[in-house]
Amino acid sequence: MERLGFDEFSRLPIMSPLWRGATRIFLRSGVIFGIFMALYLGLFSGSVQSGVVGGLIGGLLFGAIITGVSLLRARRDGTGHELGADVRQQVSIEVKRPAAETFAMAEQVMAEVPATITQRDPAAGVLTARTKMSWLSWGENLRVAVAERPDGSIVEVSSRPRLPITTVDYGRNLQNVRSIVRALTVPA
Repeated sequence: MERLGFDEFSRLPIMSPLWRGATRIFLRSGVIFGIFMALYLGLFSGSVQSGVVGGLIGGLLFGAIITGVSLLRARRDGTGHELGADVRQQVSIEVKRPAAETFAMAEQVMAEVPATITQRDPAAGVLTARTKMSWLSWGENLRVAVAERPDGSIVEVSSRPRLPITTVDYGRNLQNVRSIVRALTVPA
């Protein structure tokens, strides 16, 4: 049997993207919840040992529940390969329309997301909005920046959680960015 060097070994696919994402979600949610649980229980009970044990058990259970919900949702939506994607999403695209027309389209798209526009500056080409809180999210902050180019315009779209400590968003920010990009890239 041929031995693999370190470089060759590191390129082998050990986990599918679905399970890599699930592991990332489990660690993000379980570890953070476990730490808070350990601190709370340790202070409440006065025992470091009970805090650590409670935090470990709580973190494992919470991580398993959040990962299970995420897996079920990803399989249902067909987005399993994106499971565990970063909660902060940003993309730049080129659009074959003038900046003013693209900006007006972005305003219409915000109503479809649905999002409430919080700042509108057509001169600078910047549009910011926020979505409402739901059972999946505390809401998201959206930003669209449009700049004129000789052959159209360039658009920067971003979506971030309103709650900065969010570690799992169930794909909401990715979905927001995709919805906006899809609407702006429809042929004229």
